[in-house]
Amino acid sequence: MNNKKYSELTYKKIADVVQYYSDHIFQKIGTVRSPLAYETTEHLRTPPADELYRPITPGYKWGGEWGNIWLRSDITVPEEAAGHTLCLHPDLGAAEILCFCNGAPSGIVNSKSNFIGGMHCVMYLTHNARPGDRYRADLECYAGHWSPGVEVYSEYGHPNADPSSFSHTFRSLDVCIVNEDFKKCVFDLQAVLQFLKLPDNNFLHMRAHDAIMAAYPYVILDPLSADYEELLESARNISRELAPALEKGVPDRSRGLVGIVGHSHLDTAWLWPVSETIRKAARTYSEVLGFMDEHPDYRFIQSSALHLDWMREYYPSIFERIKERVREGRYEPNGGVWVECDCNITGGESMVRQFLYGQRFTREHFGYTSDCFWLPDTFGYNAAIPQIMLGCDVKYFYTTKMSWNDLNSFPHDSFVWRGIDGSEVLTHLNTINVIPNAEELTGAISYIKDKDASDMRLLAYGYGDGGGGPSYGMFEYIERMRDIPGMPEVREMSVSEFMHELERRRDRLPVYDGELYLEFHRGT
Repeated sequence: MNNKKYSELTYKKIADVVQYYSDHIFQKIGTVRSPLAYETTEHLRTPPADELYRPITPGYKWGGEWGNIWLRSDITVPEEAAGHTLCLHPDLGAAEILCFCNGAPSGIVNSKSNFIGGMHCVMYLTHNARPGDRYRADLECYAGHWSPGVEVYSEYGHPNADPSSFSHTFRSLDVCIVNEDFKKCVFDLQAVLQFLKLPDNNFLHMRAHDAIMAAYPYVILDPLSADYEELLESARNISRELAPALEKGVPDRSRGLVGIVGHSHLDTAWLWPVSETIRKAARTYSEVLGFMDEHPDYRFIQSSALHLDWMREYYPSIFERIKERVREGRYEPNGGVWVECDCNITGGESMVRQFLYGQRFTREHFGYTSDCFWLPDTFGYNAAIPQIMLGCDVKYFYTTKMSWNDLNSFPHDSFVWRGIDGSEVLTHLNTINVIPNAEELTGAISYIKDKDASDMRLLAYGYGDGGGGPSYGMFEYIERMRDIPGMPEVREMSVSEFMHELERRRDRLPVYDGELYLEFHRGT
């Protein structure tokens, strides 16, 4: 089929049914009939004592603003889970959940990002289940709180709302396995559908078209009328036909380099008290560490030393695991400062102390000295910063906010920033909170402003502010985006590694002299 209109209608039909296939990725094999529960407004940091738990059944009401419920279940691996990834799927309306496996923090369940593969929707117990093994799962489930006029929590109420706005109902705690056939089919389809959005003169588009047309006869367009076995056979056939479009090749640097790194920007004090920020950090960092066990190339950047100090004090098992990954070079405590700080109102001595405390902490606990000032989310950058950075052994600067100007487009994305005393630091305007799919990765290159100076962009993927960082679906995208002819070179790398690579082009980069003034959030 070469008619463009009919081709596009075919693509849309397939895109419309992918969700039905994705519903089978986490395959239910059982339900915890009477989990144990304990309600509290305290932040306990570790699972409650045994005697505090009581059995509950579906329909149990819990919550209230600032409320928490702990769920406990003891899981014995059944025979049908042998060799599979085994997980728990809780359905009780919680805003965010911190999971503990056998007493240790082990990740997040969070349904804020509801695109396919975006949710942190399950608690992973093991990725290689062995029948008879036992796991104790404790889930700290947060009911939520009201915050005015913001997108994350806006659905949770308003000043005149009844307190029941934060009341929830426990429905189920299901035991699931990951069906690899459905997962492969769904993310193969998602990747190839993304390739179809590339320009016609990129012949990856043509390969994707041929593959999707070959797969189309096997797509069940009315999946509600098909039984499970029919859908499963369909999924396997679709993946087989899509394989030619996903064949690996040699990384093509002639199309540019996209460095990718996991990240979860966390506002230290924004729409919740500091006590909740601590839990948000624990949820996210434990999830990051869990994924690092399964994805050996995964790199993660975490900037604020204060958040690490909180893990040291409140969640020491997370802190010790972070130290292991830092030694491997995969968990990057890079940023230089104690907390991502304001750069407009604060004075020079205050900024110097930010670096003093931040660098001292990472040197003492990790043997690590930051070379990057990672500052994605503050609102403008005074011209004394390069001088202060160099005095604190930091030579690279990152932010995202300069792309937010509301009147004048900032002219560069990689440049040398010159301060008021002539000090110069290499600077890159990266992007955070992205999905590492074909559209984002190719767009990162096409939007480079000084293509005669640099062919590189850094993308930080994952969700912040308690969103859990990178989700399982993002790793599926990355696996399919790397080493694909027609795509830029996609390389998982640390922030520091990216800047060392960019340093080779320093003599070609433009120089920007003076304050980086943000035309947005004025007066903040």
